[in-house]
Amino acid sequence: MGGFRKSGTEPLPVPLAGGRFVTNDMKYAVVQSDLVKPTPQALKAAFRGVEEFVDIDAAAVSNDAYGIITGGLDHDLATRLAVALNAHDYAVGNPELGWIEDGVVENCHDLDAEKTTGFFCRILAGAWIDWKAGMEVQQSDTVVSGGRLYRVQAKPDGTVYKSLTRPAHTSGTLTLDGIPWGVVQNDVTYTAGVRNVVFRDIFLHKSRTAFSIHFDNGKYSRSCYPGAPIPRQERMAFDNIHVLHEGQNAKGITFLNIATPVDVVTILNSDLGDASIQFASNKAMKDYGKTVINMIGCTFSNPGKMELIINKVPKKNIVLKTAGSVELSDKFSATVVPGTGIVSVDSDLTGLKNKPKQQNTP
Repeated sequence: MGGFRKSGTEPLPVPLAGGRFVTNDMKYAVVQSDLVKPTPQALKAAFRGVEEFVDIDAAAVSNDAYGIITGGLDHDLATRLAVALNAHDYAVGNPELGWIEDGVVENCHDLDAEKTTGFFCRILAGAWIDWKAGMEVQQSDTVVSGGRLYRVQAKPDGTVYKSLTRPAHTSGTLTLDGIPWGVVQNDVTYTAGVRNVVFRDIFLHKSRTAFSIHFDNGKYSRSCYPGAPIPRQERMAFDNIHVLHEGQNAKGITFLNIATPVDVVTILNSDLGDASIQFASNKAMKDYGKTVINMIGCTFSNPGKMELIINKVPKKNIVLKTAGSVELSDKFSATVVPGTGIVSVDSDLTGLKNKPKQQNTP
């Protein structure tokens, strides 16, 4: 049984979510990254983390702490999004930056509560560069300097600053050239993202986009500094996921929104309803790379035409493979919308058989 971890370490079967969670048998709680037998107060605190917001950043995997996130509760998981794998996040959220990897998110029920907003699961990536004299920065930007990571901790008002003085303080926040630089961590990395993570046994009643893999790119947060290394997220799997609400495409709601480079997404034994897989761009970078969507043993319950892949990224290269599919309606057919990209298809689905490549030109 694997769990979230840092590279080069062996995982332990200990669930961890933002420093608070409980194991499947509820005999232990994780508090401040330490495995302890819980007091009633500690157990209550652990469950409060599940009920309100399950939030993992790289800090959760930075001190030999690992985890399987298990919902297992028949209630709405959050008043906002339910699960956040924040390898990068807003500077005010004070996340530790790095890679979240080798873990499982399982047994979650996203109920149709009135107050929930956002995504069921947000997956954030980011990248940055070494500090250099004269570079322009804005709120939340990250730089590497002197073996530490620093972030701009300014107001989110769109101001662009020119940095002339290298940040070198070892803790806290110091204003240089009018730029408030905060020390984030001593563990240097130039990219952050999510890889080798499995989502399984998830039941989606709430009519909202289920999974969003994306960058921030606005005045509140800019995940990728221009010219930074591309943080390609890797090998995500979705097993036994059930979309239980209807009318998704009519509302622009998707099963999976992909707005970062991702190598392979595998979807197993799942039913997406009529929710599509959408590729989008917020212009964080020019090249979003090639992505393979591999669907195995999935059930298609839509009684009509389904836009399975919708691409909105210029020159995006997508490979769609489906096998062992089950169609519940004789009227079902699948299609892809390539936009100005290329979608190569190897499919057993009605509407996509014998259509190896679909491409539109600008």
